[in-house]
Parts: sequence; C-alpha cells; structure tokens
Amino acid sequence: MSTNSWLESADLVTKYQALNGLNATTATSIGAAPTKPDAAVIVRLTKMNLVWDDLPPLAKLAILWDMGFVQNNPTVDVNALSRIYTRCVGSVGASMASIALPKTDFLASQSDATTRPCDSATTGVYLRQENSNGGRLRPYTRCATANVTMGNIKDSHSSMWAQDGQGLSTYPLPNLQRHAWNDKEFWLIFSIHTQELATEPQWGTCPDKTMTPGGATFPCQVFDGSVPPQGWCVPSNSQAMDAWLKTIANQKISATPLPSSNTPAASSSTTPASTGLSTIAILGIGIGAGVLLALGIWCCVARRRRQATPDAPGYVELRPRDGRYSVTTSTQPTQTRTGSYQPITTASHTLNEFQRDPSLSQKRLPYSSVVCSRLLSKGAFGEVWLGSFNGQVVAVKRLLDSKRTSEAEIEAFADEIRLMASFTHPNIVRFVGFAWDSLQNLCAVTEYMPQGDLHTYLQSHLQLQWRRHEKIKIALGIAHALAYLHSLSPTIIHRDLKSKNVLMAAGCEAKLSDFGISRERTLDETMTAGVGTIFWTAPEVLLGEHYSEMADIYSFGVVLCEMDTHGPPLADCKGLPQATMIHRITNEGLRPSLTPTCPQHVQALAARCMARDPKNRPASYELIAILQRWSESSLSLPQPHSGEIVL
Repeated sequence: MSTNSWLESADLVTKYQALNGLNATTATSIGAAPTKPDAAVIVRLTKMNLVWDDLPPLAKLAILWDMGFVQNNPTVDVNALSRIYTRCVGSVGASMASIALPKTDFLASQSDATTRPCDSATTGVYLRQENSNGGRLRPYTRCATANVTMGNIKDSHSSMWAQDGQGLSTYPLPNLQRHAWNDKEFWLIFSIHTQELATEPQWGTCPDKTMTPGGATFPCQVFDGSVPPQGWCVPSNSQAMDAWLKTIANQKISATPLPSSNTPAASSSTTPASTGLSTIAILGIGIGAGVLLALGIWCCVARRRRQATPDAPGYVELRPRDGRYSVTTSTQPTQTRTGSYQPITTASHTLNEFQRDPSLSQKRLPYSSVVCSRLLSKGAFGEVWLGSFNGQVVAVKRLLDSKRTSEAEIEAFADEIRLMASFTHPNIVRFVGFAWDSLQNLCAVTEYMPQGDLHTYLQSHLQLQWRRHEKIKIALGIAHALAYLHSLSPTIIHRDLKSKNVLMAAGCEAKLSDFGISRERTLDETMTAGVGTIFWTAPEVLLGEHYSEMADIYSFGVVLCEMDTHGPPLADCKGLPQATMIHRITNEGLRPSLTPTCPQHVQALAARCMARDPKNRPASYELIAILQRWSESSLSLPQPHSGEIVL
C-alpha cells in the first residue's frame, strides 16, 4: 500500500498533471469541464497563444482550480461557476493549493470535534468529519465564496471536511455544496467537494468498500454580495499551471504543419534556385499578409464606428488580467455644454448604473477641481489625502494604486460613495461629492476633520473625563449616528465601528466615517464573519451567525472601553493567534477591560452593550436616552432609573 501524499493537499493542479501523464487516454473522456470558462481564464490563455479547446480535459479542470473557479452544480449546468477567494498575502491572494484545512486545525476549532477513520485500498487510512459545528469551524477556514441562491447549489449531508482517500486512483471534480444547520442556532458553510454528491457517503460515515474512496473536502466561509470581506483576495496564479500551459503552447506550435516543400513555385522557371520560395520566405509573406489583413479590418471597423457614432462618449473596457481586473480608458469622459457628464460605457453593470444614477448626478465634481496635497492615512484598500475643492479644505479618499485595476474594488468603492451620498446627519462626516476622469481614479470628497480620528484624539487629550461630560458628549454623538443609520429603511449596519472610524471636530464633536463595509440589511439575512477588526466584532458575527444592527451596539461598547482607557482594547492579547482570540471571545466571554476609576454606571453600560446575547443589548435610541440624561446631570453621574442598567 502506497503512502498518500495527497492526504491533506489542495494542490489539484499538480494532481491533475500527474493524472494526465498516467492515463492521458482516460483523461480525454472527461466531460465535466465547462464549455464556456470565465473571461479571466480566456485572457490568461490568450497571453500564451492558447484557446480553451487547446487544453486537454484535465488541464481545463486544473486552470479553473488554479484561478479559483469551482462549479456550483455540474450535473445541471457545467458553466455555472463560483469564485473562490483566499487569504490575502499582502495585496494578492494565496494560491488555491493553500486552502486545505489540516486535521489539527479542524480538531482545534471545537472541543467536541470528531472524525471517522476510513480505509482506502489505494492509499490507506484517511479521515472524514463526524461531529462538527460549522459556525465554530468557520473562522478556521482558508477560503471564502459568495452566497448562492438556494436551488442553484446542492444541499449536502456529506462531511463538510475530509482528507483525501483517492490519491491518483481517480480525478477530482471540484464542486461547491451547501452545508447548513438551523436547529436552535444557524450556521452556513459552503464546502468544495472533490467528488460528486451522488457518489459521496453521508457525514460521519465511510464509503462502502465497493465504492470509490472519498475525496478531499475543503470548507469555505460564505459572504453576501459580490465583494469579498476585507482580508480575502483573488487567488494567485501558480507557477505549476503556468509551466503546464507553456508546455501545451509549445506542443501546439510543434504540431502546426509547415508549408509543403512541394508547393508550386511562383515562377515557371525550371532552374533549381527558382523552383519555389524558402520556408522562411513563405512564413514571412504569410505573417505580413496577416498583419495587413488585420490592419485593413481594424481601419474599416474604426471608420464605421466614427461614422455611426460621431459623438461617442469615452469607453472603458474592464477585462481580467492575472486573476484581477484592469481598467483601460480609451478616451476621457465627456462633459456636455450644459455641464452634465456623459457616462463611460463599461463591462460592469454596477458601474454603469452608478454613472447613470440621477440621485448622484448633483454630487459629481469636476475632477480637475479636486487637488490632493498631503497623504493623511492609508489602509488595506484605500488612502485619504488632505486636499482642496474650490478653495475649501477637504479630505479626498481614493483606492490604493494596487487596487485600482480591480473591477470588484471599484464597484465596492462606488457602492460606498452611493451610500455616503444618501446620508444627511450632523454626526456623520459630510459628503461633498465625488469625481473621476477615469474609473480607476474615482475619488470621494468629504469634509476635513482637523482633529483626526478618536483613537489619536484620546492619546493626545489625556485630560478628558467622564465626570466633566467630555467623553459622554463623544459617546452621545456616536450614538446619534448609529440611531440614524439603524432608523433607515432598510436598516444600515456600519459593521466596522471603532475609534479609528470616528472623526473628531472641535468641542468633542464626534462624526462617524468609513462606510466601506456597511450595507443594507434585508430580512433573515445571514451576514458574513471576518468583517472589521476582531476585537470590536460581536461574537455572533465571529461565529457566522445571523446578526442585526445590535452588532454595532457591541462595537459601541468596545469604543466606550477605548474612551475610558485611552488605549486599544485587549492590548495584552495582541500576541495571541486569531483562532484563540475568537474562541475566548465567543466561548469564554473575554471582553475589554476598563480602568478602576471608570464610573460604575459607565462600566455597566459598556457591559450591557457587550452582552453575549444581542437581545440583552440596548438599542441605539436607548443609548441616546441614557447618555442624554447623563450629559444634562450634575458633575456626579446620576443613579440609573429602575431597570435602566440591569445586567
């Protein structure tokens, strides 16, 4: 019995290549690969002078895997693909070979996780998930994918995690399957199975010895919408797949027949030197003719376009490049004599609708009027500059250079701008407008807050006190902003409330900012975990459970702790692994601490906000009532009304 080197491997590219070499004849009969791959795949092949049909079937499956494309329901529609995202390593995603969850991580996800050992006549013993809670497994996963409408993906009762028992005995067929639980608690996991559902045993069981051994299964997080949460990126292309494509391209060149040596000569001369053109000459003439033909076609098309659309607006083509999206602008967007802007036609429906939204038209600013002078801050996706607009000092937010070629990032930024433009509240940073000369240069212009963010403000204003009501005023401003967002229809959840996303003005006036991951909440929606920063994130979010605007209230409680200590929450825990922190917050009740001098009623309010059960947290309007009464009282914080701060 051979050792199974594929036991905990997600390197399916190497596996497909090995299988292709072992049994190329069998491989040609595989019919599960899509007939219409994603455009990103086509672009990658084009760079190698290849087309989809140049690839052998196993290479088709390999490149899809390498670029993070997995079939939803291949027995119904082979062309229905989901995009898989991997953990970001810098500005790019890890390779798909990294998504396999080791047994040690699976068992560490929960104390009662168990596995069932199964025996494979080909590879020996391998393990399949027996007992596991998907909500607790979720933070340990190494891949993420967008939610798929029920009916377009198969519900699975097989194991959502498994080692590989197949080795090279058969080829893997990656497909996405839905694992959900809705008895007393709800969780949702999409797992990538490497064999079809019809051939898999149920969870906690092993295949019959007469059946094919079980394949590897890789659990992934699920997020709503089209944009992955912060920390997830498009997978990097592997060198192994690049090398395989290069080999296929070379074989294609070698297989292309050269012109026959018996080709009749152009001249009727019978001398040996004039019996025909050399191969090099023939190739040169052929290439030259091809170039001339292409130029002629291009000129005709260009002339027809000019005749048909003499005043055509600028055109932006969004096309994939190396797993990401590049934005190429052929002309600048045009502005009519009346001052309105002509939209740039793109391949993105979201961006087209963004440009044509009448509610945004009055908020668009001339790009040349927005001037950036100094970088203020920089994050994982965007940067904020000090700038000016028509003589007014403003803050200008735009995408990082490394993110401006991503269609997904531009769409997400456009959604953030649309959201900011809809807000009108004194405790939310005022939106001035937005501008661009090409979509990759899209920028949002807001009022400038010279006092900086609350995190910095607290460190430079150590004299602030609860009893002088300075901190109460700050907290009250944040509460007013949350109450406004939560009162909208549909409700808006900020999802990333922390001191660095609260900006300060003179007189301890606080304004909420950074709506990059805010979203509208629809009924019975399951939100994705991994959003924001873990120390400010509610336990139900960390576990991938359904959550509401009460997640913002939990974050508000953590901000109260920051305001009391003038430092980051759980600073003594920063060296601990993320998985350990999630376990301690969700299962052991770990919460940020306050100073011994913090007023008792502030401590009680913070604890209530950070209650494990969202139902026990105060609503935003209740926070306003409590803080308003405190702010109107004498210097000594008042006793709470009966039942007001009962834990």
